[in-house]
Amino acid sequence: MIKPLVAVLLVLPIIAAAEDHEMPEERTTEPAASLEQEYCRIEREVSAKRRLEIRFKSMGNYGAAGRFGTERLLLAKEIEMLTEEIKKQKPAVTLPQC
Repeated sequence: MIKPLVAVLLVLPIIAAAEDHEMPEERTTEPAASLEQEYCRIEREVSAKRRLEIRFKSMGNYGAAGRFGTERLLLAKEIEMLTEEIKKQKPAVTLPQC
């Protein structure tokens, strides 16, 4: 009885994290302005993760620095996908300077 309950409790954070991420198919219907806002938001997050990574690395906490580095790389991949979507909707537009 306890094992299934523990399994469900362990899966809940994974499900919650999966709901937060949008699939690329869902983004295709969004207007270009909201994509540019999303791009700026992610750029700010990448910048913050980079600062945290440097800070923790300088304090000698390489585990936390590695975690922030990994999150930053994942956000960079998300920026690439978002850039492609912006270019598909408006090929002549340049990326926003946030």
